Amino acid sequence: MVASVKKKRDEMPINRDVLRWARERIQLSYDDAAEGAGVKPQQIEEWESGPRVPTVRQARKLAQVYDRPFLEFFAKRRPTVKEPTLVPDFRMHREAESPKERHELVLIQSEAEEVRINALDLYELLGEQPPKLPDKIYAAQGDDANTTAVRVREIIDIPVEEQLALKASERDGFVKILRSKIEAKGVLVAKNSGLQHFGARGMCIFASPLPIMVFSNEAPSAQAFTLAHELGHIVRRQSAISGFREEAGRYTGQRQEAENPRCL
Repeated sequence: MVASVKKKRDEMPINRDVLRWARERIQLSYDDAAEGAGVKPQQIEEWESGPRVPTVRQARKLAQVYDRPFLEFFAKRRPTVKEPTLVPDFRMHREAESPKERHELVLIQSEAEEVRINALDLYELLGEQPPKLPDKIYAAQGDDANTTAVRVREIIDIPVEEQLALKASERDGFVKILRSKIEAKGVLVAKNSGLQHFGARGMCIFASPLPIMVFSNEAPSAQAFTLAHELGHIVRRQSAISGFREEAGRYTGQRQEAENPRCL
């Protein structure tokens, strides 16, 4: 009985070349793949080169780690997949990001893009036009930041006087007010705590209609800052990943971030 089960497992038509492709596509080492799958690195190597293949349960776990459909492992050849392009990264970051970091950020971006597509589909289903930001909200690099900030405040209806009038006990709730005001003007807003694990505070995907911004799980005041900052990227018609790194002056987006309009 045991021998027949082992034989059946070994005869599973899993394409080892597809297993290898799925791992290499996201640039995971044997060690990283094994850690995610809960096995030893030697097993990952054996599954890709033989003679063993993973069980159904192990293959499903690998599909989760590699973010690929389980049935794809049974394909006769490597699938043709268009590689996603990560939005510009304007953080002050390390000399080079890790492959794992890039992969996770691409997943967060893909989730945000899917939210936008679903929202557009819903508007179409309801027979309604999605809201569109007014053209006067946009600004170009070199425009006066103060003038732009005043105009943006008027458009999203956040007067300085009302913000300053908030009591200390009410300030933590300002991020909810800001989010609702931004969403009311036709911007999708989502939260993803995964951003903070990779030194990022926010992500903006500019598209019209329905641009989308993603912010992380920080203190309320920090969340409000991030929303305002990502709104600045929308004002500039600019997709971006934003955040802070300890090493200053190493990233090409430094000027972009410094000159981003202070919307709030």
